Amino acid sequence: MQLVLITPPAISKTEPSLCNSLFAAGLQVLHVRKPTAAVQEVRQYLQQLDPQYLQRVVVHQHHELASEFALKGIHFKEKDRPAPPLLRTRPGLCQSTSLHSLTDVLQDWQNLDYAFLSPIFDSISKEGYAAAGFEPAQLAVALDQAQMPVYALGGITPERLPVVREMGFAGAGILGAVWSQEDPVAAFLEFQQQL
Repeated sequence: MQLVLITPPAISKTEPSLCNSLFAAGLQVLHVRKPTAAVQEVRQYLQQLDPQYLQRVVVHQHHELASEFALKGIHFKEKDRPAPPLLRTRPGLCQSTSLHSLTDVLQDWQNLDYAFLSPIFDSISKEGYAAAGFEPAQLAVALDQAQMPVYALGGITPERLPVVREMGFAGAGILGAVWSQEDPVAAFLEFQQQL
């Protein structure tokens, strides 16, 4: 099961250093999501990451930085996503998106490497963002027929990883259960122990 850590939306001065520690602890994929940050702010953020880890980073905004820093990939927000089939923007560049319905999961996403489906559980980081209540049998069919790996997002905790796996997800996006803790690295390691 793949774990993807998504950053909090606001830029913090200590976050890049924490991300370096998370990578050193085994983090394989980091989604840098900074919706209100200017391109220069995200560039400065990326410059603070250890260069050996840049190939594990996916950006949600300012996609041009993926080429500038030789990043792992880019993420398309739902409102900015081209209609399916999505074209590959650069060979070797990972492309992901966010989905919020089972109908979306079953679309013809030929050039997506993976997608997040949310919210699976009540969100930890977004107050009032409740689970979508996907019907288990329909969810299982959609995940089985999806053309790319689908990762659960929303309210993911270490204790819920076995349930997420049983549901048929290929991975999980994590955010609140890591960043809301006093020690994000220790919180991430709790997830690692459940894999």
